[in-house]
Amino acid sequence: MGPKEVVLMDQEERVARFGVLCTGPTRRDANGVVIEQDGILFAGGEWVPGGEYAQKLTVKNVTTKMKKLKYKLPQTRYFSLAFPETIELSPGMSQEIDVIFRPIKEEIYEDTIYFKLEELPVGTVISDAPIRGFHVPVRALLPTLQARIPEDVDMGLCPTAETSERTFYIENNGEVPCPYRWSVPEPFTLEPSYGLLDVGEAHEITCSLHPQQASVFVARASCEVGKGVNAIKPQPILEMKLSAVGKYVHIEVSDTRVDFGDVLAGSPITEELTREIVVSNRSVVHARVEVIRVERDREPVFAVHPTSLIVPPQSELPVMIQFHSRSAGTYTAEHLEFVTPGGNRPRLLLTGSSVAPVVKIYKQEDPFAKGFGVSTSVNFGSIKVGARCDRAVFLQNNSDADLHFQFISDEGGCFKLSKYRGIIPAQLEVSVKFTFSPDRPINYYKRLFVIVEHRLPLFVDLLGTAYISAAGEVKEQRPAPLRHAHVQAARNRQAAGLGRASPDELEKMHADLQEQGATADERLLFARIGAKGHDDVLLTTNTQDPVTRSGEATRSSVQVAHDLFEEYTDSDLKEVQVSQSHVDFGLKTVGSSGRRTITVTNTTRAKISVAWTPPPLIEVENEKPAADFSVSPDYADIAAGASLDFTVRFHPRKPNVYSLVDLEATVFYKSQRSFRLVNDAVLAPPWRLEVAASGHSFGGEQFAPALQSEPRERHWPGIHVGDAGYQSLKLKNSSNLPCLFSIEQDPVKAFSVRPAQGLIPPGGFQLLVARFEPKEERVYRHRVRLVVNGEACDGPFLWGAGQIPRAMMVGCDEVTNPETGAGSVTFQPTCVGLASRRSFTVHNASRVPLVFDAVLPNRATQTFSLKPKTGVLRGNESQDVTVTFAPGARGLKKTKCVVAVRPLAGPPPSQRRDARQLGNAEPAKILQKVVCRLTAPASSGVISFDPPVLEYPTLLVNTTSSKALIIINSSDCAIKYSLDYVSRKRAFAVGEEPEQTIRQLRKVPSEGKAERILIDEPEGLIAARQRKRVKVTFHPDAAGDFEFACACKVHAVDEDGNEIALDPEQASLLTLGEEARDVELVRGRDPFSATVAELSKKSPALPLTCVVKGSASFPTIIVRDIRVEGAKLGCSTSAMWAHFSLSALNKTLLTPLTSKEVKFNQESSPDLQLLPRYPCKFVPEPLGNPPQVVLIQIENPGLLPASFSVHLPNERDIELEPWADEGEPSPEVVMVNKIIDELKCFDISPRQASLEPGGSCTLRIAYVPSSREFDGKHTLPILLKIGQGKQMWLDLEGRTLAPREPYLVVPKDPMTHKLPLHPVAVGTRPEHAPLQILECVNCGNSPLEYQVEYSSLRGDEGIDLLRVENSTGHVPPFGSADLRVRFLPLQASSYEAPLTIKYKYSTKGGMREVQLDTILTCSGYDPRDEKQDPHKGGKVPEGSTSINYDYQIVEAPSQPAVLSRECVDFGRNTQRAHVYRMVTIRAPKALEATTDKPPIYEYQWEAAHDLVEKGILDVYPLSGKIFPGGVAVCRVALKADCEPQILDTQLMVLVKEAVRIEKRPRSRPSSPILEERPSTATLTKDPSHQSIILKCTTARERSLTQSTLPGNRLPMMPTSGTAVAPPPLGAPPPEPPNSASSNASGRPPSAPPRSASTAAMMSTFGDKAPEQASILGGGSVVGCAASCFLRLRIRGEVVGEQQHMDLHNGEIDNLYIPRPLAYIPAASTVEDDPFESSDSSSDEEEEELTAEELADEREKVKREVLRRTMGDIVRSTLDLPEVRSVFRMLPEKPNVPYYVEIRPHDTILERMSEDLQPYVRDGSISLGDARQAFLDIGLKATIVESKDFMKMLKENATDMTKVEDFFNGLSDQVSHAVVRALDDRDYAEKVRVRDERREARMKRVAPAEWKAASMLANAYRGKRAREWASYRKWSLSHEGALMIKYAIILQQKYRCYQARKLLKRKAAERLHRTAHRLLGDASFQKMVFGAVEGTLLNLVQEALHHEFDLTAPPIQRCMPEGSEE
Repeated sequence: MGPKEVVLMDQEERVARFGVLCTGPTRRDANGVVIEQDGILFAGGEWVPGGEYAQKLTVKNVTTKMKKLKYKLPQTRYFSLAFPETIELSPGMSQEIDVIFRPIKEEIYEDTIYFKLEELPVGTVISDAPIRGFHVPVRALLPTLQARIPEDVDMGLCPTAETSERTFYIENNGEVPCPYRWSVPEPFTLEPSYGLLDVGEAHEITCSLHPQQASVFVARASCEVGKGVNAIKPQPILEMKLSAVGKYVHIEVSDTRVDFGDVLAGSPITEELTREIVVSNRSVVHARVEVIRVERDREPVFAVHPTSLIVPPQSELPVMIQFHSRSAGTYTAEHLEFVTPGGNRPRLLLTGSSVAPVVKIYKQEDPFAKGFGVSTSVNFGSIKVGARCDRAVFLQNNSDADLHFQFISDEGGCFKLSKYRGIIPAQLEVSVKFTFSPDRPINYYKRLFVIVEHRLPLFVDLLGTAYISAAGEVKEQRPAPLRHAHVQAARNRQAAGLGRASPDELEKMHADLQEQGATADERLLFARIGAKGHDDVLLTTNTQDPVTRSGEATRSSVQVAHDLFEEYTDSDLKEVQVSQSHVDFGLKTVGSSGRRTITVTNTTRAKISVAWTPPPLIEVENEKPAADFSVSPDYADIAAGASLDFTVRFHPRKPNVYSLVDLEATVFYKSQRSFRLVNDAVLAPPWRLEVAASGHSFGGEQFAPALQSEPRERHWPGIHVGDAGYQSLKLKNSSNLPCLFSIEQDPVKAFSVRPAQGLIPPGGFQLLVARFEPKEERVYRHRVRLVVNGEACDGPFLWGAGQIPRAMMVGCDEVTNPETGAGSVTFQPTCVGLASRRSFTVHNASRVPLVFDAVLPNRATQTFSLKPKTGVLRGNESQDVTVTFAPGARGLKKTKCVVAVRPLAGPPPSQRRDARQLGNAEPAKILQKVVCRLTAPASSGVISFDPPVLEYPTLLVNTTSSKALIIINSSDCAIKYSLDYVSRKRAFAVGEEPEQTIRQLRKVPSEGKAERILIDEPEGLIAARQRKRVKVTFHPDAAGDFEFACACKVHAVDEDGNEIALDPEQASLLTLGEEARDVELVRGRDPFSATVAELSKKSPALPLTCVVKGSASFPTIIVRDIRVEGAKLGCSTSAMWAHFSLSALNKTLLTPLTSKEVKFNQESSPDLQLLPRYPCKFVPEPLGNPPQVVLIQIENPGLLPASFSVHLPNERDIELEPWADEGEPSPEVVMVNKIIDELKCFDISPRQASLEPGGSCTLRIAYVPSSREFDGKHTLPILLKIGQGKQMWLDLEGRTLAPREPYLVVPKDPMTHKLPLHPVAVGTRPEHAPLQILECVNCGNSPLEYQVEYSSLRGDEGIDLLRVENSTGHVPPFGSADLRVRFLPLQASSYEAPLTIKYKYSTKGGMREVQLDTILTCSGYDPRDEKQDPHKGGKVPEGSTSINYDYQIVEAPSQPAVLSRECVDFGRNTQRAHVYRMVTIRAPKALEATTDKPPIYEYQWEAAHDLVEKGILDVYPLSGKIFPGGVAVCRVALKADCEPQILDTQLMVLVKEAVRIEKRPRSRPSSPILEERPSTATLTKDPSHQSIILKCTTARERSLTQSTLPGNRLPMMPTSGTAVAPPPLGAPPPEPPNSASSNASGRPPSAPPRSASTAAMMSTFGDKAPEQASILGGGSVVGCAASCFLRLRIRGEVVGEQQHMDLHNGEIDNLYIPRPLAYIPAASTVEDDPFESSDSSSDEEEEELTAEELADEREKVKREVLRRTMGDIVRSTLDLPEVRSVFRMLPEKPNVPYYVEIRPHDTILERMSEDLQPYVRDGSISLGDARQAFLDIGLKATIVESKDFMKMLKENATDMTKVEDFFNGLSDQVSHAVVRALDDRDYAEKVRVRDERREARMKRVAPAEWKAASMLANAYRGKRAREWASYRKWSLSHEGALMIKYAIILQQKYRCYQARKLLKRKAAERLHRTAHRLLGDASFQKMVFGAVEGTLLNLVQEALHHEFDLTAPPIQRCMPEGSEE
């Protein structure tokens, strides 16, 4: 049995069981931590064999009880202890025991010390009694080589693309030094990878990882230890686990843009200019961030801190950004990138503008200026020489910073300042006193510039007048007072190129302009008197405050700086020039002097005077004050175009002094030195020359310079190439000594500085203005070189860049041009009807602003849209452009989008002379075009409907109808759909609120009584490629037309109905897009507004939408026409329409029933008095006249059957019982019952009727004027009921007149009592106010006298807007009077004026007066608005409440004929225009005749109508016949040879059955002329027949007397005759003057005055016409034999020619306007034989003929001219329609003179004054110049006289003549030719102006169409150019040359043929030329008229009395005797 195994407990278990702690000596671990070892340990290396070693074992009681224990010695002898004794340990006490170790050899020793306790340990049971102690280890170890490392190293989460590190230790826990080497796989690395550890030493190892992607990394690293060392190696290879997880880094910036806004330039950095942004790390790893500037083209203005930071995971850190505002006018946009190693690069846009401070220079306004003064102009007025005058000017600083300012002036001169430099406090102002102290009696003017820090300079104009009063021998010297208007006018003349004009030339120009009238631009050249005198000469621009192309400032502020840099050394800008602007004398000691010469040049055309202002005086002790500089001569005159040298001397008076003086010279016109010699309008201000003179008197060393420039560097914003930018600089003198500096200019001339020299006082400063003017696109740098106190030094550094706007396109899918970023953009497949979007970015790659325009081709605008289409981008800005694609059909759509880039403005005008003369910049040109190609595929729709438009028939309100609708799923997946709808109702009832066109989508209901549309399944599922049928129910609850647009929203679902998550492209195909409005934007209309026509003609309904249409209505009727049987006076259709209130009645009938009306119809006993009433008035009739029968056509316009009934007031729906008591009737009821039952005045039939849809019937209402009871006024209310529809009262009113009672009827509205006038265009000139006629009809048979009283409408300037020309007058019985009214509106609004017509007539009891009150309504309209123009409203729509003017619907039973149209509307026409319309008359009754011979009807138009007599209206033919089955075609012409007026009249035509006449049989064929000849019963021979050639009618006489020819001569007939007016048509011919029936004067008795000619018309047809008395008495002609009157309404408007083109933009090209012809009287130079003075050939042709040939030629011409002339006269006479039809007379139409003939005419000399101005000298002109003037106006030698005249002028070209005598001596023929040439030129100018206005209007109204037309024109020009180039290339080839040669041969043959034709034409021209000359010859006229009289007289007499047949061959007649003479 072996030894018992020792059980060792660890220290914790021993303490827990026994409560005893046994520890050895303490040790330190690898980390240096002190630890207590368990038991005794003799470590390796601490002992050697043979030695003795001791350690103490400490035994401690750690319990609360006494412990007794005893130890047992170790079993081996190598460990020894003291004798074991009982150890008693109190609680907490300890005892040390010595352990001795005596090794004998080198090996490991191990043993234990056993401790035994006397008491049982805690937790020991009886059975465990032997366990009463424990063992404590005792060991001795050998030395070993070993190391210790961690088992694993976890690096955790590591950011990608970044190196992460983690450290650990390798420890040598052996007893010998330990070498090691690591071996580790990638991507891990360990550093150091090898090393040597001393005993107990530990090395730090760094583990690093650089992951490139987010992934998990795990590896095992091995470490080899003790290689090459002979030692115990327990573990030669150590292994360790390495792990890490790579994570991407994502950071966010709190803002994408930080805008600092507008910051004052030069502002210090404050909290307001500091922004804080936060960088957030959203990832689980830390983020290392670097802040990088993207743009590096200029120095940074944004400071960022910090620029590098590490953001912990899930944390954020702030970044501070500051804006340094340095250069005013600079807009900076820069990007910062926050870059992480992993590639996360969010951008931050930083923007800020550096603005200039707001500083204002002004003066206190003069109270007498009344607000019209110029705040920057100080006028000191007139003061005496030697006196002083002070004025105050204020500099106001409206910014928040103190600003330095300095005036560019020295202490010399006549204008002195109280302070020249200083500081303006923030938000305060500084006053500067200006002192004017003149030294000469002249005018003074100076423009003084002031430079303000950090902004552009300002200026103030100083002007004053000095004079010397007369005193003793001193004469008065006083120039004309100078005003600011003179200054500005002079600068305007300089800008216009008239700056060098002399005062005499200006005065002459001013006088000429006053005589001829100056234009707006010409008025700017001369000053005016008054407070507003300068306003007329201030040149402005079309745009307020225009900016420069660079955008840094306005052009007005830049122009001030531009003026500052102008010098008088520039020969192109200045009229007076000086040779140099700076004279430097250098060193001149006291007592010495220097001299320099400067030259002043006068480039004007007048003599000038130069007066130098004395320089300031220098005070020296004991010496008289004197100046260092002097100029001689100090006053001199310089002739026009000459130069003069002036000497400048410098003689310093003090040593060691710097001198700098501005020598000023005042230059003025010598002729304007006195006010007596000056015209105020042309007074020119003086020029001011300034020459800087400098020098010093330092004999030795000068002062050391101590100048500092602020800032050290000045950067300009981006400046457009060709523009100039300005910045301010400051030089500060920090020393106590003065500094004289000068600036060397830039050799490149890109930078310049003003002032270029100056003297800075000690401690002072000098402000400068630097200009940067780039010539090309590049960066400019320049170091300013200063010469300060004679030493060169460096000044500020200037930096600027010339820029041209350039854009780049960012975001294209495929870039084809890297420079511009142009490429292509591809859309995802889009369903038809849906929309998808793509965007690209337009980036401004330059630092100057640009304007871009994104344009699509016209063909693509229906499919693609852009937003925005245009924009403005400042430097380095970007704009996203969104392209929306909404296809309307399947297919691949390709187009291109062009982005055109142009600058912010065009280049400024080249002539810039003043800050107040900006002018208009040129239009900006396109600099760049970037093209982006768009590719978009379109697929079919997802959901579609069948049918796409569901239509319901018209339903009765509150009824329903259902139809089926099929929903089709065209996709490959199941679709979940839901239907929404939008309601549209086009028509609605009165009182019902109309619904909006587009409202929000609402769910389609499936049930509900109040819903208008129901769908049984508004939501559901449709399987793939399947259909679903739903039922749609239409339930209208109101009347109207309804549309419901149903929209389908869809979602893809799986088999279970759950929605499927699709990728974005698939999801876009299943949605309606963004609120379904993309389709609207692209296609230009709402997707729900499709109509049936659009869907059926253009394209099917949009996918996902369906239109449901239906209508509902109540039964409706409407009045279509109204007629009165017979020719009743005042009973025209338009009048009866107004009398019966049919417009208002139709409006009510067409309005659907309201809810109140429906409720009213449902009541059992409604109150009928609540119903509307409409008056229906019959035309008054005399007692006993036939009944007045009115026929009303009633039609059912709806789609539902309708019935109506008419009820009298005494009818009852329920009969009362006999016992019922109705009560006493009221007087009104009694009167109505008597009218119905006894008088029976009214008859109505039918009383009820039913009408199918579209059906009609005629309602006959008759009024019988048979009783005078109730004073002749009979009123009957009747109730009109429509079944299930409207109800209303019609108040019938008739009036029966007494036998001798007149009654005046005015055409007013019976409901409103208003009398309307035709609207008039606003802008009509007073002399063109149109004449309007109001016809007042007298229905009685007694005359009356009327008087019109009205309230005049007056305009602002007292203009009468309303005028009645004939306010009093006489109206005959059964006649009418026309009120001539003129109205002129001032604005587009309505006017009302009370109008009272009083008329009186005689009765048996005396005179009786009646008064009619009405309201005259008139309105003006804007002619530019077509909606307001009454002539552009289009035709009257079907169903309108207006009158049906076009056709007659109701036919009277006895009406034999009808007109094809009852209204002829000529519209608006210009004066002198001739417009034609056609009207036909047909007789349908003729075909209904039962006899064998159908009747033939005759018609006769109203020839006595006022407009027909005046020639304004013309009807051809006036009479004729209508054969059975045929029609009569009549031409109605409007000849607007009248004043402006509005036509609205009735033209009557009488139609009656013709009387058949038995004719004798003829052997010859019948003639159409003879068939139209009237019966011979009415014709008798007149033995004393008068020649129709010599007859002078009244119209012809009026025409001749009202026309004026040149020379104030009246035209006349060639021969005189007795002026006898023809009788009215149908009246008996007048008797001869010597007849017995003639009165004393020999004239026939005059007919009674009457406006209508009904009786005369009817008497034309002889005895068969109706009785005249019945017509005059207002009776009917229905009873006559098949006769009737028809009325044709004539409407139109005649306006002036200028108004037609200017106001109404009227077209005159398509109008027929005859040219006005002047009558040429007989020449006074013709001898007896007119042929002797004729010229049958030109001079050249006569030279080729012999005398005999010439005589034969003339004889031939005589015969031919005579034959042709007589033949033309006879032929023209016989071809007259009147001669061929009636053969009774040859009527002459009145020749109303043209407006251009009766208006005041200017003479030819006045009209040609401008053309003659270049040729006239002292009132005389040469004939050659006169000929040239005539050629300039376009005079052509069209007649022989003008040809001879021009030939005479050419031959005597050098002869001089007086202009007035020359033009007074012009012949009539030449004068007429000149007038025609002038008229042609004026007409061509009007046409040109009209075309320009039309072009401008087209550009404004339709810019897209205009642009497209321009593109087509350019394409056509390019095509023509290519064709021409191709032709030129072909012509140079061999084939082309050969073909051209043969073509020339053929052309020569053709020219021979043309020459033969030309000879024939020449002969004809000679004949025509001679005939034209003879026609104006008095002798020839006498001969021709004599011959024609003898032949034509017999011819007409025989024709009139049937003595020969016109169809037979003519009989040769002899010429009367004496005709050969």
